[in-house]
Amino acid sequence: MSKFLTKLHSDTSPPWASWFRRMYGWNSSRDLGDRHHLDTPIWKDIVARLSFFRSISKVSLGNGSSTAFWLDRHLQTDDVAPMVWRSAAPLKCKIFCWLARKRRLPTNERRFRHHLSTSAACLSCPLDEDTDHLLLFCPQATEVWGHFHRGFDPGILRIL
Repeated sequence: MSKFLTKLHSDTSPPWASWFRRMYGWNSSRDLGDRHHLDTPIWKDIVARLSFFRSISKVSLGNGSSTAFWLDRHLQTDDVAPMVWRSAAPLKCKIFCWLARKRRLPTNERRFRHHLSTSAACLSCPLDEDTDHLLLFCPQATEVWGHFHRGFDPGILRIL
């Protein structure tokens, strides 16, 4: 039964699963346990065994209003991606922004972690140089940002 339900929900489901969904009018918004006046004895039998299937499985995704395990996103979506890659910025800038977003810039902290540097310290101050420090919190970076906005306080970004 579990194998059947898994195949029924799979994106790459076999042709019989597509037929089954069409036949029973099932879609992601219809709960498997919902009864319908057109349900056949086969479907009613499946629904009868559904409580057992649910008793041996656990779902804790989404906001709780509904769950479609095979359709829900399990990883966070990156809303910044379209903004970075569709921008009119030069490719070099897009790549830099993407690496910064993914925390993959070659900072001293990252280089030290990969045994490519003897220290994780910033060259301008005694703190470790990670992406946030390099771009926002280093005194030199704060000074640069201050030229663009007088009251810029990178500390507020720690909350975000």
